[in-house]
Amino acid sequence: MFKRKKIEGLRVKVSICKDVLEAIFDECDTNDMDETGGRIVGYYHQSGNKLNIKACGFIGPGPSARRSPTSFFQDGDYQEAVFRKIEAEHPEIEHLGNWHTHHVNGLATLSSGDVDTYERIVNHEKHNTDFFYALLVVAKNHTFHNRERYLVKHFLLQRGESSIHEIPSTQIKIIKKAAIFIDKAKAIEGVAKKEIVTDLVSIQPTIDHTRARDKEFISEIYSEINPFFSKKTGSLYWKGKLNLIDNSSIEVFVLESTNKGKPSYSITLSTSDRNLFQCPQLYLKRTFDSAWKAVYLFERDLNREVFEKVKK
Repeated sequence: MFKRKKIEGLRVKVSICKDVLEAIFDECDTNDMDETGGRIVGYYHQSGNKLNIKACGFIGPGPSARRSPTSFFQDGDYQEAVFRKIEAEHPEIEHLGNWHTHHVNGLATLSSGDVDTYERIVNHEKHNTDFFYALLVVAKNHTFHNRERYLVKHFLLQRGESSIHEIPSTQIKIIKKAAIFIDKAKAIEGVAKKEIVTDLVSIQPTIDHTRARDKEFISEIYSEINPFFSKKTGSLYWKGKLNLIDNSSIEVFVLESTNKGKPSYSITLSTSDRNLFQCPQLYLKRTFDSAWKAVYLFERDLNREVFEKVKK
């Protein structure tokens, strides 16, 4: 077990199975317009200030993953089901970190949102290691003779540290040894998907269930957006900062309405930010069945607008 203590001058080496990279690149080929991603699993060994990571398996994004050219949200239920089935046969397996892609939008490093998410994960009390390994696909090699299909960068975060470190390519080794869990993950994919779908179908959505899911999702992904209750209107609303891909931030409001016990949600910007974008006008008459969906789609369209401005 990795001892939870800060190690100064940590020397990191990563061995990653070629099959893992190929599986990731296959996902990139399939999703050539939107970001995608998943989990990396395997083993690690730490001795003194030396940390050796062996990435020998991956878990895909999952059937309910949500993607756009500038954002990606994993299907956590699916990934957890796959991981637990692998862990049942291989108790020493670890969730080493995540992989995701920026090859569709030209961002050459992790976004501030990525870093915030990974920092929350590595510092969470239930995270099993004191590090978090992040693999980022940054560009496609259109002429990759004797090279990999995609350009990849590797990063490491440590518990209790505010900085993120890029692992030099000299400390990354691609090994030809067959990955242990690629085929196994694919074999149990259908089983995990069926189990999750069955569980979701059996749940009858209620306003309390919707609010609970919103709280879980928004607090994890959008930590600066918080719920409030208006005594004047007797209704729930969400308010807070939404960070965009250009490192700017705007203030959003998500308003809840109920009709015969069924909630719906609308979203808008603060008055000071409303004239900065075009897409809020498109949301004036739109409603959603959950607050998280309103925030996610609004963020996607705002980022798309930012991205289009940058391209010009």
